[in-house]
Amino acid sequence: MNKSRIAHLIYSRMVGGSEMVAANICAHLDQEHYDPVVLFLYPEPGKMEAVLSEMNIPCHGIDLTRWNKPFRRFFLPNILNRLSVDILHVHHVSLYSTVAPYIHGTGVQGVVVTEHAKYSISRSVKLQQASRQAVEQADYFTVISKNLHRFFVQTIGVSRNRLQVIYNGVDTKRFHSAVQRGKGINILPKGFQGTVFITVGRLAEAKDHITLFRAATILVEKGYQFCIVVVGDGELMETMQQAQKDLGLQDHVFLLGTRTDVPDLLQQADIFVLSSKREGLPMVLLEAMSTALPVIATNVGGIPEIVKHKENGLLIQSQDEKEMATAMERLIVDKQLAKQLGAGARQTVVEQYSLDAISNQYAMLYNNILSSGS
Repeated sequence: MNKSRIAHLIYSRMVGGSEMVAANICAHLDQEHYDPVVLFLYPEPGKMEAVLSEMNIPCHGIDLTRWNKPFRRFFLPNILNRLSVDILHVHHVSLYSTVAPYIHGTGVQGVVVTEHAKYSISRSVKLQQASRQAVEQADYFTVISKNLHRFFVQTIGVSRNRLQVIYNGVDTKRFHSAVQRGKGINILPKGFQGTVFITVGRLAEAKDHITLFRAATILVEKGYQFCIVVVGDGELMETMQQAQKDLGLQDHVFLLGTRTDVPDLLQQADIFVLSSKREGLPMVLLEAMSTALPVIATNVGGIPEIVKHKENGLLIQSQDEKEMATAMERLIVDKQLAKQLGAGARQTVVEQYSLDAISNQYAMLYNNILSSGS
């Protein structure tokens, strides 16, 4: 049986939410029918290749930069033809607009575009026009939340019939509940017995780690024994390191950088916290919930579509360190509530956001394209 080659096109080798979505879809497609591959557009170094290697997913770099822009019409068709790509699945409108002129004439039978966030599009007339074109040109255009669906219909003005909502999915076997929560994170002080909070995400302005740090100072003043493990790297690493010192949080905040052992780290923590002021539908939130961690998350983007206040997590307003500190304190003190929220979180993900179910939804789109072209 000939397999269909599905190529997921992402920006770079940096580990991020949309990059992991692409990897997870590839890993959970039916290997008897599909031959997935991941393509990187830009050459920035990162750990995504190592992640894909662990998942046995091949990857290739196109490595387009502004310096070789005149050669894009050769580079992309060359790799699509060389890899015999049947379907190109592009993540983000901005990326699709970059490569769209060079897809025609290759062996690609169809294109799927998935948008993960609205912030850049909302601020750019050029990207709004590109969005309308992508919705019309792609065989399928998917968004990862109802919040994004409303944005494209109400703000961008596209037909709701051209959009499909497919949520991010989680490998519930890989991100499973811990038999017993440990404190084995090797950066913690030996014998540490306090509450371990964990947050995972790129150190960028949208993630608003500084509000989390300020909330931590409130808990320090109240004398609580706790720490916050911060997983992720990014352009604000030095800024966060300086904030850690300026706020006197060296004994309470630990910056780990990018890690490939996130499932283990989540299992060793007690509470997950997400301080973002902008989000689409963060993969790591679903991963934490799948691990049965009680979660504290801001009420932005697609988050309230998943987190139901006091049922499977706590929702708070963004950029409010006092409310965040209150929620963190509540789960430090009320262990029973924390346990109930964690159980509810795991149940939500297993029932509604398993990766197998989500990958099957994409497989249906791929099958529709392939059958229409046969």
